[in-house]
Amino acid sequence: MHTSIQSTWDGNTLPAEQHVFIQLTHKDDALHIVFDAPFYDDPAPEAPVGPTPALWNHEVVEFFFSAPLNDPETVTYTELEFSPHGHYLVLQLKGIRQIKTQLLPISFQAQRHGQRWRGEVELPLSLLPDNVQLWNAYAIHGLGAERQYLAMCPVPGDKPDFHRLQHFAPYPKR
Repeated sequence: MHTSIQSTWDGNTLPAEQHVFIQLTHKDDALHIVFDAPFYDDPAPEAPVGPTPALWNHEVVEFFFSAPLNDPETVTYTELEFSPHGHYLVLQLKGIRQIKTQLLPISFQAQRHGQRWRGEVELPLSLLPDNVQLWNAYAIHGLGAERQYLAMCPVPGDKPDFHRLQHFAPYPKR
């Protein structure tokens, strides 16, 4: 499946050069994610490449995959974050913002090419919730007052909040 991030978190349309292009493919027992995003050259995390806590404070592309949203207290979902410098973060949550497991190792490669970068992820399906029904993708970049929050499906509100699962898109069936 091919899609893209084309708007800010609150629904304003982005210029074409700021779009993030996404491809999802199921392969055996894994979800293969390939994305192509603008490279803004924000500072890299001061940590070795690999699983990195609090990666959302840096330039990232993010993916959320959620089970059905029957009860916000018990809903299970997985949050994935990737930086152009090779850092990543995998969080499994149960309940909104309630981290159950974090810093899980996965296969991720990042390649920068000019003003863009490409990420390629091989995610074991076992790291996703059972019965994934909803998903969204985001990108964050910039520093201070210039920080930008982008979304595949906008998440309306007073400020960016990527955990508003009720605004996610239906997850494509295999």
